[in-house]
Amino acid sequence: MTIPGPGRKSSAMPTTMMTAPMAATPNRRNSCIVFNKAHPPSDSTGGTLLSPGGFGEGGIQSGDMEGAVSFEAVMGLITARRTNLRIDPERPVDPALIGRLCRAATLAPNHRVTEPWRFAVLTGSARAALGEIAARQLATRGVTDPARVDKARGKYPCAPVVVAAGCETDADPIRHAEDRDAVAAGVQNLLLAASAAGLATYWATGATARSPETARVCGFEGGTVIVALIYLGWPTAPAPSGHRSALAITWAGGT
Repeated sequence: MTIPGPGRKSSAMPTTMMTAPMAATPNRRNSCIVFNKAHPPSDSTGGTLLSPGGFGEGGIQSGDMEGAVSFEAVMGLITARRTNLRIDPERPVDPALIGRLCRAATLAPNHRVTEPWRFAVLTGSARAALGEIAARQLATRGVTDPARVDKARGKYPCAPVVVAAGCETDADPIRHAEDRDAVAAGVQNLLLAASAAGLATYWATGATARSPETARVCGFEGGTVIVALIYLGWPTAPAPSGHRSALAITWAGGT
């Protein structure tokens, strides 16, 4: 399936599905929100309506966060998110959950609200098609080792779902760069939401993501840039521990 940004329409999309997150019901005690399983308020296009402050009636305002999600909880989720390819390829992921993850991506910051994101959910033979593209790319580089070719061919079927996150091209290079940044921020939203749901993820880029053949498999419009091919599935083992170098910050203007 292909899920477009709600503000733009594609003429080349084979199957379109609009999804929405859980509805937001204001919690009067702390002015934040409690999620339930109904759909949120929608506009005439099927998109989600966001109030100016971000959530609920009037949004979350300064000082209203007590009792909502704590800073420590958010940092814990960010820290716990790790790349993990130890995925069960046979255990399916609920399409409704995938739709909610894609909706989370669309809540990323987006200058001028251009909504440039495009999402394609690849399962079954579509994953195998990506593997064939990867194998052909090795052949064009002169790689003939059967083991390497077979490994490339089996890359994408190792997860039950691959989500392609694309960015619509804009003729203005500055706008296109900003749009691509918005999609990348959206991918992080998706990865964090997937981690919170207990899923394993892997953000892949490289030659297969850049291939026009891959964009065609996804049903994307010509010129769409694929920012991420996201492996998605249930983990069979914990993610390996990660490492980040010591943080260096330049402070300008004094403290």
